Amino acid sequence: MSGTNSNIVKIGGAIIGAVLLGYASKKAADRFFKGSKKQRYFVGIDLGATNAKAGVVNDDGELLAVFSEPLDDYSDKGVVASLVKVATKAVEEAGLTWSKIAEIGVGSPGTIDFDNGVVIKASNFPTWDHVPLAQMIKDQTGVKTILDNDANAACAAECWVGAGKGKKNMVTITLGSGIGGGVVVNGQIIHGGSGWAGEPGHSIYIVNGTPCGCGQKGCYEKYASANGLVLQTKKYLEDHPSETSSLRDIPEVTAKTIMDAAKAGDVVADHCVNIAAEALGVCCVNLCRVLDPELIVFSGGLALAGDFLLEKIKKQFSHYHWTIQEPSCELVISEASDKVGVVGAAAVARMDTMK
Repeated sequence: MSGTNSNIVKIGGAIIGAVLLGYASKKAADRFFKGSKKQRYFVGIDLGATNAKAGVVNDDGELLAVFSEPLDDYSDKGVVASLVKVATKAVEEAGLTWSKIAEIGVGSPGTIDFDNGVVIKASNFPTWDHVPLAQMIKDQTGVKTILDNDANAACAAECWVGAGKGKKNMVTITLGSGIGGGVVVNGQIIHGGSGWAGEPGHSIYIVNGTPCGCGQKGCYEKYASANGLVLQTKKYLEDHPSETSSLRDIPEVTAKTIMDAAKAGDVVADHCVNIAAEALGVCCVNLCRVLDPELIVFSGGLALAGDFLLEKIKKQFSHYHWTIQEPSCELVISEASDKVGVVGAAAVARMDTMK
């Protein structure tokens, strides 16, 4: 080796050595050399009430292939056969084989035993009773399979490729007919001791308030979900018959018609939306006191109201936040796509590999 080339090697070695010494851990060094990291692939399976959907997602959160088909056999074995079928189709469409898949994640409805990958009960599949869904899929694919509920899968997707990208501590609040959610702490979904973590809708907002289907009274869900907004609006209209509102002329009052009326300047409708926004603002403050998230993301049908609702929530959040420190948590609307179920299930699998 010539002297010049020898010096180049020595200098290069010194630079690399200095860089590596400057990083305190193997993980930090891995981050430095992440360009040479081997690409991994995950399969996300989204089990719906009537459809089976699966996709292949790479380590960068890119959806490479997706395949779906309607369910025609609702028994546990029939559903597993459909899930494995669509997943295999997606793997093949991505130009891969099962041997190239790092892990499978499944987002399922129902009550889940997370530790054992078991669906205890699911209203959409009434014959199911403690179905070992994860193990059944693994038996047919040869790939480790992780099971979570659909709300947590959506939260994982938001954390990986959505509004929460790059955040390690965040909460999602789903505003639909009820209020669901998910919690990520230090980059991992939190299930809690019995699997019921991340259910803000059934925290109590008003003691002895409106009765809730869960058996309690005054849950956030009865004030700030789509159904809760309709319930409180109808009650306000009944309790204040002298107040004029365009809502009185609508055959069916829905969350959308209330939002539309509020945006158009209807004072009663706007007041009722403010009731929901206040509940959500207080809910966010309480979540911050317990979890200190960097971000709270709103999704679901009611969140389609966008900035109109979000700004009202932010106003209440600031009002009820303690005064010893400025709020550090950001409130945003979801950026997840319509493929959130598949990507979220894959995200659950990816999180498992990072424990």
